[in-house]
Amino acid sequence: MRSVFFKLKKDFDYANKVKDYKLLAKKRNKKEYISVEKVYYSDNSTLPSKIAEDFWVFDFPKRSGESQISKYFGVKTFKDVDLQIYQDSVRESVVNDKFQKWLEKIKPYILTYRLSSIKDSIQKNEADELKKVDIRLVSSLRYAIENGESKNLLSGEFLPNPTSQGFYLCVEQNTTLEIVKDTPKICEAFAEILCVLFKVNEHKDNYRTIFKDKNSLKDTIFTIEVNSLTEHYNKALELLGISKDEICFWSRVYEYGDKEFPATVKDSDELAELLLNDFGYTISKKFKNIDYTDFNDQLSIDFLKAITSELEIPITHLFEDDFNGIINYHKAQFENKRNDLKEDFNTSLWKHLNQNKELQKHLINFQEKYENLIYGQVIENSLLNNRFELELNYLDVLKQVVSKEFGIQIKESAEVSLIKILPEYKSLLKESKINEVDIEESEIRSLFYFKGNDDKIISYLTAAIESNEKDDNSDPEEEVTGEIIYSSSTKLNHTFSNGKSSKNGSWNHNDKVGKRNKLSGKKAEQIVFNSLMKSEDVAKVEWVSSFSNTSDKSDNKHYDIRYKLNDNPNWKYLEVKSFNGTYFHLSRSEKKEAIKRGKDFEIALVIDGQVHILKDYFNEDVDFDNNDLFYASPSDYIISLQLKKEQ
Repeated sequence: MRSVFFKLKKDFDYANKVKDYKLLAKKRNKKEYISVEKVYYSDNSTLPSKIAEDFWVFDFPKRSGESQISKYFGVKTFKDVDLQIYQDSVRESVVNDKFQKWLEKIKPYILTYRLSSIKDSIQKNEADELKKVDIRLVSSLRYAIENGESKNLLSGEFLPNPTSQGFYLCVEQNTTLEIVKDTPKICEAFAEILCVLFKVNEHKDNYRTIFKDKNSLKDTIFTIEVNSLTEHYNKALELLGISKDEICFWSRVYEYGDKEFPATVKDSDELAELLLNDFGYTISKKFKNIDYTDFNDQLSIDFLKAITSELEIPITHLFEDDFNGIINYHKAQFENKRNDLKEDFNTSLWKHLNQNKELQKHLINFQEKYENLIYGQVIENSLLNNRFELELNYLDVLKQVVSKEFGIQIKESAEVSLIKILPEYKSLLKESKINEVDIEESEIRSLFYFKGNDDKIISYLTAAIESNEKDDNSDPEEEVTGEIIYSSSTKLNHTFSNGKSSKNGSWNHNDKVGKRNKLSGKKAEQIVFNSLMKSEDVAKVEWVSSFSNTSDKSDNKHYDIRYKLNDNPNWKYLEVKSFNGTYFHLSRSEKKEAIKRGKDFEIALVIDGQVHILKDYFNEDVDFDNNDLFYASPSDYIISLQLKKEQ
């Protein structure tokens, strides 16, 4: 009816109407009759809701035709708002680059929902809007509206960029992409930006869900399939063409070949045809799913080797100077090499210290320093200098750094020497009822692995205060093993008590530090270690937790054992749990380590003489808080599940 009215009155001269009347308007949940000069109207919010709340908004149904309403009633639109952004106050967020890659990745799924509710005639226009949109994450920004007072943009708020087709979205300082995606007010703001972009409020919940999905977008893809939106998704891919990163990559290839890359490439098939015609190059099928945002896996390196070799193009021409994707790949390979040579390093280090008595107290510090080489500036600089090298001799890099940092040479052919507490010192510990792991001073602990330190050790033990709470010092039987079973599980929802602790089955995480649980934890780790040592499928095993017999034992790694299979160059990182068949505790630090290492992090559950190894529980497509494998309750975390053998 409203549209008919405006059509009938299209020739009416509204400009000469007297505009000294009042209109019913809303502001911050209040309704009043306000002078028309102060009233605004919009079909859809084109300013963030928190800012729009500062204006009186005409209480009139949406989608009535913004220009028509403005013309007829004499109200302003938000396009008339004078927004000033103080550019010197804009601070780009540390996570903006990662956010841009994520935005490019989810654009096809966002467009899928938009296409599902519009006519074919405007599909290309909407796709172009999404292509061009520039959403920039900032950690600080000051602005003013209508020459008013200066305000700070708060986390979870956004503003349109007056000078471009884009938006500023504010997030906390020193955050991560994972935290940004897990912050409700930022998810809401992101979804609202898209509604502003498309000038409709439809699909807001879908946009919010897509934004906060896991990196694999497993849930988003599933939802599109079950809602029969696959056809729209394929259309979205066609309209968006290939990603910006992929376009940038191939544009550089064309530039090097003195050719012009087409301004628009519809999809990967069209790209493949272009490369074949222009360069005679055929992209292998195995390279169809290369992630052009971050070349950090073996498939990406193989792809780059093929491109640079067959097209005879220097890799330095393919990327910006600050590109660091290959550095991440090099770091992962260097870490593998560091683990491979740990025993050889320990052997060389022990022999060196055995001949330099004044340095023996630094044994454990040196071992920890070796573990942390990958985080040091020396390795960082070395890999940075070689960031465009597709092949790197990690052994040479490691040997050079070890020689420089420790003054020793790693000898791979040397017979491995296990660093153990000397028997005479074990006797002293037993007599003193003190566990070596309870000695906090690393310089004292280091002396237990070398002869001739009796006086210093006896002096320390004599001065130490005996504790009635000390654990039993006897070692578990070293030969106890268990059957290794690669298992899966099903979610088990636990019914929590009212908070009162009980002797049996208490959920109190403090029980873990009790004597009984400590002993069962140590025994479980010993069983897993022995079992892996005897497995014919395992090439190397290292027990690293504080329960181990190694000099550099530590719980700071947030896993207990690492091992390497015969047919896999990557190390696996095991967190061992003594399992009661129902639940186990996982600390927040352990969860963080698991998420960081992803598919290489595993859980070993020891129960009834069996070692159940849970693989792939921390892949990026497994939602820790909502999955079918286990139930996690933050306490740190109580993980409830029921084991089942893999088929």
